[in-house]
Amino acid sequence: MPSTSSGFAWALSLLFLLTTTVAVKAGDYTYTTNSDNTLTITGYTGTNGLVVIPSTIEGRTVAHIGYGAFGAFGCDENTWLTSIIIPDSVISIGGDAFYHCSMLTNAIIPDSVTSIGDEAFGDCHNLTSVRIPIRLTSIGSYVFDFNVSLTSITIPDSVTNVGFRAFGYCRGLVSVMIGRGVTSIAQKAFGGCSRLVGVYFMGNAPNIGSDVFDSDNNATVYCLPGTTGWGWTFGGRPAMQWWDGPQISANGMRGDISINRADTLKISVAMNADGHAGVPLDWWAIARANSSFYYLNSLGQWIQFDGNFSNCHPVLQTGLFNLPSVEVLNARGLQPGSYTFWFAIDYPMDGILNLGGYILLDSVNVTVE
Repeated sequence: MPSTSSGFAWALSLLFLLTTTVAVKAGDYTYTTNSDNTLTITGYTGTNGLVVIPSTIEGRTVAHIGYGAFGAFGCDENTWLTSIIIPDSVISIGGDAFYHCSMLTNAIIPDSVTSIGDEAFGDCHNLTSVRIPIRLTSIGSYVFDFNVSLTSITIPDSVTNVGFRAFGYCRGLVSVMIGRGVTSIAQKAFGGCSRLVGVYFMGNAPNIGSDVFDSDNNATVYCLPGTTGWGWTFGGRPAMQWWDGPQISANGMRGDISINRADTLKISVAMNADGHAGVPLDWWAIARANSSFYYLNSLGQWIQFDGNFSNCHPVLQTGLFNLPSVEVLNARGLQPGSYTFWFAIDYPMDGILNLGGYILLDSVNVTVE
């Protein structure tokens, strides 16, 4: 018969075994089982370029992507992984989940996701498009840090906080649309975004940390009439009122969308001149298809150029006027990947895209699966 002390030790060992989380492997994934019988993906050992995470594994729901599951040493330049599709069963993405996935170009994050951990997509140098889910309440620190290929971001109304250096050193970022729910933006959240031109706020001025636009020497902050808390400058950058002038939509939606390769993509533009009719301006329509750039010319043709904005040309040079919705692209069978479209006006009317001057723009991102 075991002694009391040895029986106690045996009981502790059994309790440890019952409460310890054990990683299990199924196919290319390792995972752990949560207390509610859902799964957390903890690792990926496959070599596919396109990864479609399953919504269930062995009959249980995949609800979480764990810390570093695809990131750090698990996703370097020798792996992959170029595109990731996360199922709508997932509600959280852990810190470092895709950190340093340097070949990742496209990430589809479903609206079911309410939490994204720090540095989840940090250092993803080739990530050109990411859609922030509409149920997310906060963007943590370094989440998209050093994503140098991102060109535009829309932060939905559900987000209330943007964390420290959340978009730091996104050197390709041109425009940011910030939803009306954002009440605080942490230090250096957009610091080092050297190509950032317009930061468009839909709501009142949020509380901001120091150097929120550090080194963003071309950026202008735009606020809507009727919102409060603004001055002549905001976060050290010029601030001015804007109106919803240039408007661009994809398949009738002004927000970012995802489509299948077999679907038809329709891009339309419209202009609200408001009280500015007659002001002489350059009008621009520009597209980025994966790594290639195009501008729309006056004949309605999309012309490829090298990505240097000095080598593209305006679609119109004329006084501002109200433009009803006009379709500028109707295409089907597009190659899978990321597409960004911009519609912009700038002053003066000189045929030069004045990123550092007075410019208003709207953009839409399209992911083709």
